[in-house]
Amino acid sequence: MVLSWFNDFDITMIAIAADIMKENIPEPKLSYINSILKKWKKSNIKTPADVEREQAEFEKAKAEKESRSKNSDKLSSKPTFDIEQIERDALNNFEI
Repeated sequence: MVLSWFNDFDITMIAIAADIMKENIPEPKLSYINSILKKWKKSNIKTPADVEREQAEFEKAKAEKESRSKNSDKLSSKPTFDIEQIERDALNNFEI
């Protein structure tokens, strides 16, 4: 597995993948590095600048998703109706 990495990437890119692995998982795993490199190959990421660009795009998308999630929480936690008015209307329309 490790030798095949050098068919597509230089040592710098493999080291960057190893650094990303160290930041994200507690136990080192070659399979994690392998999955990073496979993703990069599929996405045509070949240079450290490509990695930086891809990570910036990922962080931006993550922040936007979190922002949308927070906004949706705010919207769903506030009722869009006046419960007191509904109670008054219900009491006034009660027929025996």
